[in-house]
Amino acid sequence: MKREDFFNLITSKCDLEDMGDVTPDTSTQISDWDSLDVITLLSLFKQEFKMTVNVNDLQNCSSFNDILDFAGDKYDE
Repeated sequence: MKREDFFNLITSKCDLEDMGDVTPDTSTQISDWDSLDVITLLSLFKQEFKMTVNVNDLQNCSSFNDILDFAGDKYDE
């Protein structure tokens, strides 16, 4: 999966309408997310990349790019 595709998957599966137009550079704080959306995000990492991301690690993210960086080199070219 490409990075852009994973971003689109996150925005489609998580209820982010109240954030307006969301791009990878959009600022976000996991602490502001609904708990179900956080669980959905964690499950997407597990489902798509077979990796476990700790919610505590996500607390340091300040944008969607920071969240996307957790997959590192697992993205397709």
